Amino acid sequence: MRYPKEFWLLFLLLEYCYTHCQEDDLGALLGALNPGIFADGLPADKADLAEWEDTHRDDDLGRDAFINRVISFLQDFGRRYGFDFSRTLVLLETVDEEEYAKQLAAAEKEAAAWCDAHPGWQSSTP
Repeated sequence: MRYPKEFWLLFLLLEYCYTHCQEDDLGALLGALNPGIFADGLPADKADLAEWEDTHRDDDLGRDAFINRVISFLQDFGRRYGFDFSRTLVLLETVDEEEYAKQLAAAEKEAAAWCDAHPGWQSSTP
């Protein structure tokens, strides 16, 4: 995992969306991305992780830039594999600054714990 903080932010935002919309296709994607399933701390489907990491352009974790990146990832993933994330996409656009800051703080905490548990993996945190 090259960018643990960004990955955890993606995962936690999608988990937040799932608790609100219960979209089946989102549940399937979350299952594939879940880093807690295997001892190596990586998602079950490493191809999905690679697709996410390929969207990395910069370290902009600002709400608008990051939400747009997640939306683009879901749209591309949905087109490629026939998944319907329509409710999730609408919900992502309504995530306010306060909720985003809460998810970012949780992602920073999860990424730090993940990096401690899996030494040797690169972190995007300077």
